[in-house]
Amino acid sequence: MFQLTRRTTSFVATVFLAGSITYFVPRVPALWIENGSFPTLHDFIEWWIWVLQGGFMSDAVTQAIPWTLALMGLATSVSFIIGTIVGALMASPFGKIGRLARWGTPAAMTMYATPYFIFGMILIWLFVWLVEIFPTGGGYTLGETPEMSWDGIRTLLLHGTLPALSIVLTGTAHWLVLMRGMMVTIEGEDYVVQSRAMGLKDWRIFTWYRMRNCALPQLTQLFLSMGIIFTGAVMVEIVFAYPGVGYLLQQAILGNNSGLVQSIVITTAVIFAVLLAVMETLYPLIDRRIVRD
Repeated sequence: MFQLTRRTTSFVATVFLAGSITYFVPRVPALWIENGSFPTLHDFIEWWIWVLQGGFMSDAVTQAIPWTLALMGLATSVSFIIGTIVGALMASPFGKIGRLARWGTPAAMTMYATPYFIFGMILIWLFVWLVEIFPTGGGYTLGETPEMSWDGIRTLLLHGTLPALSIVLTGTAHWLVLMRGMMVTIEGEDYVVQSRAMGLKDWRIFTWYRMRNCALPQLTQLFLSMGIIFTGAVMVEIVFAYPGVGYLLQQAILGNNSGLVQSIVITTAVIFAVLLAVMETLYPLIDRRIVRD
């Protein structure tokens, strides 16, 4: 009961804070400049009633969300799996495998510090302008309607490959660096030292005692990253003109469409809060040391 109350409170607080900021930021400067006043409590309550009735939902946002979920969700999942495994191997005791993986540390650190959109521009230069393999941008060819056919899927994959690849390159380095750091940190823990003293094989210590324990913080960070995929998608979608939430947000800002900006912010806050609630629900199933009340 306590956990349910805490999750509900956290969900409501997250959405309320994001919505309140969205409400006050554009209105306070405008009202103060016009007549030297601030928004009234009555207007604020009426606005929240409008939000709770679903007035903030926009057709443009609902159409853009699947594009962003497909792009960022898939790219984040792929980079998480690759980065976690390779990052663990960088701290492994397996002779040539460990040494070969450790040679990639400088490259991983460089990629880790490089923003998504930098790789995006490099990929455009290489595979759009220089080699001319992929289309210049967008989610599908102009004049076509996305459909679930072989030609439609091929078009979607061609347009989505470069945006996804730019995210995977940086994202993989991110998970790799985090995993390697945690693997090195627990190297001297008592349970690792004792497992070696008991004569357990290196592969068992590596997988069951080191990698398994380091995977828990990685999963937590994964849920948090999945909650903010919309923010990470902004620059990538702008660079590739990909029809997701990030590109829609840029168009709304340039067009001074405050209503659409509010819709995007509140929708993102709701999705983020839901993912946090799912994470807190599933975490006791992943880590049995956490007791569910």
